[in-house]
Amino acid sequence: MKRYILAILVIFSLSIVGCVFNEPVKGSERHEFRYFIGIDLGVGDRVVDGKPIHNVTLILPYPCLNGTPLKLEIVSKPRNWNVSIVDTPYGKMLKIEVEVIKPVRMPAPIPIKPGETPKEVVTIEMPELNDLEIKVMINRTVNTLNPFEDYNLNPKFDVKIAKCSMAVGKEKCYKFKTKIFAKYEGDTEMHIYVSLEGRNEWFSYGWTGNEFHEWVTVDLKDPPNGWIDAVGRIECGKGVYK
Repeated sequence: MKRYILAILVIFSLSIVGCVFNEPVKGSERHEFRYFIGIDLGVGDRVVDGKPIHNVTLILPYPCLNGTPLKLEIVSKPRNWNVSIVDTPYGKMLKIEVEVIKPVRMPAPIPIKPGETPKEVVTIEMPELNDLEIKVMINRTVNTLNPFEDYNLNPKFDVKIAKCSMAVGKEKCYKFKTKIFAKYEGDTEMHIYVSLEGRNEWFSYGWTGNEFHEWVTVDLKDPPNGWIDAVGRIECGKGVYK
């Protein structure tokens, strides 16, 4: 009987400790959306052999909630990019206008022999990446279990359940179709990557949280001049839930 009571007390104590450990430290909770656009010209990842393109206009999927777009709080973008939210036949989307986009070519390394030191200090100017990043902090929980009821990439068509590569816990995956507008001059291949992440984070004996992630990719081999079909994927319910 004593052993039985002792076992109950141990289980009760562990449950109490588990609840305490799962409780977030007061004031540590953070909720944010991160929107990202990456453009590569030519072939390869950052080290490319493409040529510049000119008179570029892109209209890309952008996060909206009930038709209202996410705040345009830009963290970083190329200096010559003009960015705005515009009305389209498919709802609010992000428009990029720029006179020229150049391929990203990383500086070549400077060879030296083992044991040698450079005779002079060499300043290397890193190229500006063709990336745009937006981060928006909000004062409520992001719906990472069902992001279709929160800010998510617009537009979306023909949403279907998809297989998750590693479905764990509450994770679900979907695939969808969308639209982009592209117009530019030049014969270089263009790769466009658009993504949105929604996160809830808190500190409880270490940083933890949950998130959803969706993205759209498209490869343009011929200079386009209008609306183009693209496909996307969304993974939601990833992480720890209180």
